[in-house]
Amino acid sequence: MKKNNNLTETEKSALRKLKRLEKTWPDTLWLFSAAGRLHVMQYDENGNQAAKLLHRDLKPQNILIDDRNRAVIGDFGSVKQIPDGSTSVPGSGHSLIYRPPESVKDGLYGITGDIYQIGLLLFQLLGGHFPYEESAWLTAKQLVKYHATEDSIDKQIFAADCIKKRIVAGTVADTSTLPPWVCQPLIRTITKACNKVPSKRFSTCNEFLAQINAIRNEIHDWRIVAGLPTRFGTPNYRIQFDKKHSTHYVEKDKISGWRKDNTFTSIDMPNLVREIEARV
Repeated sequence: MKKNNNLTETEKSALRKLKRLEKTWPDTLWLFSAAGRLHVMQYDENGNQAAKLLHRDLKPQNILIDDRNRAVIGDFGSVKQIPDGSTSVPGSGHSLIYRPPESVKDGLYGITGDIYQIGLLLFQLLGGHFPYEESAWLTAKQLVKYHATEDSIDKQIFAADCIKKRIVAGTVADTSTLPPWVCQPLIRTITKACNKVPSKRFSTCNEFLAQINAIRNEIHDWRIVAGLPTRFGTPNYRIQFDKKHSTHYVEKDKISGWRKDNTFTSIDMPNLVREIEARV
């Protein structure tokens, strides 16, 4: 997971909890099951049909990790029942940066809105750039006006308007910021989940989960261990940074410990990742 200095302490704590799931990828998928259960018809204690529900506020702070390392959805303050004969409800005003484009543009929120938010969560877990500081989302031109605005309320309103434009444009989840070890099939999956057009996303959590399972063998075991990108396999490799020469190099996990492997010729992260993948 990429380090993000723009997170508040609460947000950092939430992401640290989620990071535990990186070591147990199958248990991460409980998030899809948990959200999917909200979307299907619910039944009361007498077996009568009750309601289909939408969470509308899926973000790191609202994902809890149980004793079995499974993702459990919490904070149901924004949950809305989908009325009979309808497919959407009014959009939530919570957590602007997590709101799907249709919620910002049209004030509507359906099942694919929750799927969009799960896509953003997955994007974050994999290390995508996702700052929480409002000014970090602004362009250079917008920043000039932002810093020239003296009134704090006006400044917040201006920043929110700029962020809304990015949301509607579908540029919040910039997959080019994902680490080089995130495979292309997984990048395409996130892109589909976070598509700005609701009908082009996965239609259900089960469909989303099925796609994840379909590409499972292409998702390799990379983790950040002691701050270093580490590829677990036979053998294990990790990538170090040479501050003196501003280059990267590979270490191999041997019985006696980690040792530099001079058989790798690349000096940049993306190419070293490719070299490692070719060997493991």
